[in-house]
Amino acid sequence: FAVLCFAVPIAAHGAWHWSAQTPTDRQALPPRLVHALRTKVPHGAVVLAPLGVSYRVVADAPLYVVGLPVTHVADTRANDPYGRAKAVEHWLKTRDPRVAARYGATWAILDGRLYRLPR
Repeated sequence: FAVLCFAVPIAAHGAWHWSAQTPTDRQALPPRLVHALRTKVPHGAVVLAPLGVSYRVVADAPLYVVGLPVTHVADTRANDPYGRAKAVEHWLKTRDPRVAARYGATWAILDGRLYRLPR
């Protein structure tokens, strides 16, 4: 009985004053972009986007991306994380269509907007 008298007020206070430590994810993709990725882009399509955005894309939709942050990819010859990251950075600077063609990307995300890449 003594333990209940001690524990119940503490539990009630904790439940009453509880709040999430991180209430929102500031790096999350906008809901409209997530919806577009899930409805407009065919499953398994390849998306070309900045590395940080690509990391969120694969978390939100069943898609492939050209590159991911190198610390999140196995450093194998087949994966080539550094080469892919370099290719994405090159594409961001130049919009070189050869990057998309090399990796089979048919969609891109820039400045939070999704668009189809020309073939």
